[in-house]
Amino acid sequence: MGEGWEHDGSANYLDRQTCNLARLPQPPATETINSAIMAFALAFPLQSPKVQESVLGQLLGYITSSGPSQDPARVIAVNVNVAAALLLTMRVFQGQTRGASGRFGGVGVERNLREVLHVCQASSNFRSRDKANKSIIRCLLQIKMNAFATWQQKR
Repeated sequence: MGEGWEHDGSANYLDRQTCNLARLPQPPATETINSAIMAFALAFPLQSPKVQESVLGQLLGYITSSGPSQDPARVIAVNVNVAAALLLTMRVFQGQTRGASGRFGGVGVERNLREVLHVCQASSNFRSRDKANKSIIRCLLQIKMNAFATWQQKR
């Protein structure tokens, strides 16, 4: 997942020659966010369609709300984390992970997912746009695969 070492002051005191930072655990705040993203990605596809639609609606409301207290760096961080969570969720939807793959809940879920991804895609941050674009591609593939499977069953 993420790399948070550049924000961890203790990393400045580690000997970079003898210490491989990639093998060490991330700072606690980064590990917490990474775990939350993984839990979301694994649990979201298994929820009912109404829950999926509601969660995406709340996410959309949160990332589109613009208050005077919102720090631009925080907005970008939230957009990147939301895009990362949705990209991992799309991987779970497509069965590229261990365990149950789940499925889309319906038209309302697809609409809310599309709106959230478009907000992330409009972000000024490259990583957010990249993850949103990859999620959109996976989403379209999943929708088309479902439509194709339905068409095949009717034949």
